[in-house]
Amino acid sequence: MFARETTNTIENLSSFIFDRLVCPLSKNKLVIDGDSYLAPCGFRYRNGDFRIGLDFDTHWARSQRDYEAVPHGLLATRVAAEWRALIDETNEIYERIRLEDSVLDVGGAWGLLAQQAGLDRTTFVAVDPIRYRWRELSTSGAFAEAFSNCAHVCRIQAFAEFLPFDGSFQWVHMRSCIDYFANPLLALREAFRILRPDGGLVVGVALEGAYRRGPLPSWPAIKRLVRRTPIVSSIAERLFDHHIFHSTYDALLQLLESGSFSVVKEVWQSQYFNVLYWVARKEPHFGS
Repeated sequence: MFARETTNTIENLSSFIFDRLVCPLSKNKLVIDGDSYLAPCGFRYRNGDFRIGLDFDTHWARSQRDYEAVPHGLLATRVAAEWRALIDETNEIYERIRLEDSVLDVGGAWGLLAQQAGLDRTTFVAVDPIRYRWRELSTSGAFAEAFSNCAHVCRIQAFAEFLPFDGSFQWVHMRSCIDYFANPLLALREAFRILRPDGGLVVGVALEGAYRRGPLPSWPAIKRLVRRTPIVSSIAERLFDHHIFHSTYDALLQLLESGSFSVVKEVWQSQYFNVLYWVARKEPHFGS
């Protein structure tokens, strides 16, 4: 499904992150063996590529291939002011949701969160199925200028459903990604597993049918009405819609509860009419 790299894809691997690497399947500790990370069970992950277990889903795989083409266009066309706006528009979120200590950014792509939330790069890691490396991102001088801290963050290729870490993180962060996971509930179970007992989960997502500013604006309302017709819905789902999970307010709340998380805070993003961030905590009874 994905092209496999022939050189190590992990950059800026701190001792904190390395000490927490485990086999994404067996959850056993890893050792470095030549170009591979080797688990005692025999699984070998070459060049820091921990993607495993999801090649069977053709719809999801097609979506990932489409996403892989997006960064090149953004890097080629966006100017510095547009990149800086990505920091400014999230200031209100991370002033109200304070991320401290160790943070695992699932679906973290380029690692923008490290700069947006002012995180310690040695205890931060961005996980994404798509491979991103600084030397490719920095081909855009505008991006490199706005997100200079991202030159120093650790990025690891892995799936949200099979995280290659033990249970040692204070925060798991999922922004604009839970509705694209192949199995969102399994991803939440993994987040639960790797969080400390007092750890927290942040989920940020654009919701369907939940609008902080009152009635749905006319154009989104029209699009939603058209999408609900059976023929159009079928075509859109197969050709254009990459969402695996369609996040309504109630559906996302139910999903989090199914993953044994309890919501403790919600923050609406003011620049958008339907973007919500939820902070959730582990239910203490689960797994006891």
